[in-house]
Amino acid sequence: KENKTFIIDGLDHVENYNNSEFDSFINFIATAKEYCKIIVLSRPLVTQLDWKTHTLENWNLKQTEKVLKELFHLSEYSIINKIFEISQGYPIIVKYVTEHYKLHKKTPRIEQIHNIDSYYQEIISNEKGKQSLSLFLCSKSYIMKSEIDLFIGDEKYYVAEFIKEHPYLFDIKINRISLFHDSFNTFLRKQVDYTHKTNKVNSIVSESILNLEKRFLSRFSLFQLSKERYKG
Repeated sequence: KENKTFIIDGLDHVENYNNSEFDSFINFIATAKEYCKIIVLSRPLVTQLDWKTHTLENWNLKQTEKVLKELFHLSEYSIINKIFEISQGYPIIVKYVTEHYKLHKKTPRIEQIHNIDSYYQEIISNEKGKQSLSLFLCSKSYIMKSEIDLFIGDEKYYVAEFIKEHPYLFDIKINRISLFHDSFNTFLRKQVDYTHKTNKVNSIVSESILNLEKRFLSRFSLFQLSKERYKG
């Protein structure tokens, strides 16, 4: 009624993680578009929808330079050019490569990146690393630093080193760690079978709860626990 534009961001998250409600979102959009203009921002969906689409292009060199100067306070042209050369103006990769440069005083030793998956593939080339990092897929919430050892034992050394090298890939709040961006979550899910790791984590969480410990009580629903264990 007020002639405003309604923007929905991240519809792919609904399709990936809350698929049972996906049709409700689509039906809502179909109804609401009769009353106002709606813009839906999303990575490509599996579901085919008869919507008018527009693909957002990467930044060009001039746009990348503007972002690096205004947001990251970089002014050296050779560094700006190198970041653009690696990222090809892909916004989140621009952020990652820039954060790496600011942390390590050098750009990462990777070639030109064409998409976000190829970036993750470049920095996590071995299967063991992907398996270790899949720990963060076992919960829809955060993992405490102290729980990394509890859940994966000696694999903690790889995870700790990776976080130290690439802290910008994680959301770190004091002693709580989760993946920064859903694209990283999606990449790992496509790369590894983490069923065994999930079962191990769930077993540890379940035993803790059954022993009346409090450490997981505030987020036990965010682990994929079997309800059968708690009957009776």
